[in-house]
Amino acid sequence: MLILAEVCAGIMFCLVSLRAFYELAERILRRDVVYLDEIISWFVYSFRNPVLTEIMKFITFLGSGYWLSTITVLTIGYLIIRKHKRPALLFGLSLIACAGLNLALKHFVDRPRPYMSPLVIENTTSFPSGHAMNSFVFYFTLVYFIYHYARNQYVLSKYLAIAISVVSLVGLSRVYLGVHYPSDVAAGYLAGFTWLLATMVIEKTLYVYRVFRVMRK
Repeated sequence: MLILAEVCAGIMFCLVSLRAFYELAERILRRDVVYLDEIISWFVYSFRNPVLTEIMKFITFLGSGYWLSTITVLTIGYLIIRKHKRPALLFGLSLIACAGLNLALKHFVDRPRPYMSPLVIENTTSFPSGHAMNSFVFYFTLVYFIYHYARNQYVLSKYLAIAISVVSLVGLSRVYLGVHYPSDVAAGYLAGFTWLLATMVIEKTLYVYRVFRVMRK
């Protein structure tokens, strides 16, 4: 019954998050948030200095495709060695699909990158932020696995705090470096949260289905 309740709650939150993402994307297409985006961006730019810029470049690397791909491969290898083949498959497929979904959303919305003083040049479109979306799914999926297998509240709290800090700083770095608007980052978080919930709901639904089949035999 607890798993069924988790599935129902996951579906509900997933729909709420999806609705929020849709409304934000609609506002972007109508250009309703451009002025607010620019105000927040210029405020963040006011803190720029050479030392902080180098720090932000390192932080943004923690959400890059190269870094996340490398760590994903290592994590999958570790899970397979520990005889957790199904979670390893779920982890890999989830992150690959997340990256593909991000590219599809970028193509659909087709929002240009910020024009205001970028410190890094990116060739893709801006909405939603791939760094924000992919890092959200990656780091919080790791937290989910840690919770699932460790069942230790102290360990969970520690890694949850790390995940929140890293994902938040990655999003901030994208605005600081001038490659994303704040709404791009917010949309990346919403899309990542929605995808992560959908993955968890699918995993738990499959688990309930397997249990139900065993009970019927």
